[in-house]
Amino acid sequence: MAIVHAQGAAMVRADSSSERALHPPSPPMPVGVSTTRNILSNLLGNIAYAITGFILAPIMIDGLGDLHYGMWALALSLVGSYGLIDTGMRITMQRFVARFKGMNQRESLNQVLATTLVLMVAASLLLCALTAFLILFIPSFFHVAVSSQPLFRRVLALLGLSVAFIFPTRALTTYLSGIQRFDLFNFGSTLTSLTKAILIIAALHSGFGLLGVAAVTLTIEALALPFYWLLIKRADPDASLHWRDVQVRRIRELASFSFFAYLGNAGDYLRFSMDSAVISRFLGVTLVTPFSVAGRLMDNFRALIATFNSPLMPRMTEIDTQGRAADLGEMFVRTTRMTALISFFIASLVVLDGKSLLRLWLGERFVSSYGLLLVLTFGHVLLLAQAPSGSLMFAKGRHRLLGWWTLGEGAVNLFLSIFWARRYGLVGVALGTTVPMLVTGVFIQPRYVTRLLNLPLAYYIRGAFLKPLFACGLFLLISSLVFSGQDQVRISSAALILACQCTLFAFLAYAAGLNTTERQLARQQWRDALIVFRRLRTN
Repeated sequence: MAIVHAQGAAMVRADSSSERALHPPSPPMPVGVSTTRNILSNLLGNIAYAITGFILAPIMIDGLGDLHYGMWALALSLVGSYGLIDTGMRITMQRFVARFKGMNQRESLNQVLATTLVLMVAASLLLCALTAFLILFIPSFFHVAVSSQPLFRRVLALLGLSVAFIFPTRALTTYLSGIQRFDLFNFGSTLTSLTKAILIIAALHSGFGLLGVAAVTLTIEALALPFYWLLIKRADPDASLHWRDVQVRRIRELASFSFFAYLGNAGDYLRFSMDSAVISRFLGVTLVTPFSVAGRLMDNFRALIATFNSPLMPRMTEIDTQGRAADLGEMFVRTTRMTALISFFIASLVVLDGKSLLRLWLGERFVSSYGLLLVLTFGHVLLLAQAPSGSLMFAKGRHRLLGWWTLGEGAVNLFLSIFWARRYGLVGVALGTTVPMLVTGVFIQPRYVTRLLNLPLAYYIRGAFLKPLFACGLFLLISSLVFSGQDQVRISSAALILACQCTLFAFLAYAAGLNTTERQLARQQWRDALIVFRRLRTN
């Protein structure tokens, strides 16, 4: 195994008798600059990911056809269920890495890295074996045509084998985010995504079809593992992997924290990844394609909010550890106001420009997915507006209820999707996802987080949501008056209208969505961003 392979002599071992401080490779940046760098790199990484996805999706649909693309989406959904195993551990790992980094505990950092990596490798090998068993009956269960079942089994086998590399790679990427090197994390994810997209296009152009796409995926995942280890060594030269750092007490510590994260991940899988399986089982594989279009846009919606939310948990952990309750409450309300602004803006763009986006992106026949897109957006907007709530609960170690209610929401989602799919088709599946999210977002989540921080519920709602709602209401009103009926048939005209809408919203958000202190902070963040750009240019 790689932990004890040829890199052993080159790695710096931790002193077993005491904790060694981290050895920073360069003078630390100010906190504001570091936070800005993380958010900026997240934003650039997600923009690159979204652009890659927008370009690749129509190419794959045209190159594979509805049937094979539906099979691909179904296979990804099934293998994606394996994420239930690793995502909870990744959230846990990120928290503990951030904690030990803040405490300058070198040995504990190496122990968390090595222990988590071993757990990920063991889980991935078990899941590879499980895939070999599942491919015997899964195609028949989802009513894949008999003539297509051999191809579907081979695709599942290749994707299942890729899990052997995906899980350990995710442990390495989580370590990078835990030490707050989101710049390197996003550099790696952007490079691998672009490489994968280029090779998939080449495989389709060469006529390798669905099997070629799966083979490219496996190859990229295998190459990503050593690549991310090199990035870790660049960010943290003292990081090492040794068998002696695999500690039973660390396994117990990680497992006790991650259990409820696993429950939440199970709920998230039921909410966001089971739709393809439900549609394949009850409506047919070919209908997975139009639904997956709306689902892909929701994936980008969640990724955009994660751009701003993912750096919060390490920072909140640090503030909570220092006992600064007032600062934590203020940060929570302020960051929720920011995510609410962004969420309401994206939802407004979906309402205003959704049909034009689908027409320009995939063609006229996919405009029918606009209704699905609206239904899913209405559920996502409230969930994502409150994204900092999850970071707060994990930072304080009070995520038990979050795990249970997310699992319950996912179970209700699955039941309603199946029940309404029989009556209302694809819209019923979308409603099954949206309705439980709305109930949780309105009645459960706000009350829990305000009690956690001892904040009045009215203060939280007024402070976090009133200004964003006012700014987005003005944006919708002005946009509907100014841009209604404008030509969005061509990409150039649609891009011009989008640029004008973004400029309008930026002005309204600054003038009506932020208070005086936040406007000053926005100006400071802009100056911090300029500092980051200057440093990147000089380096």
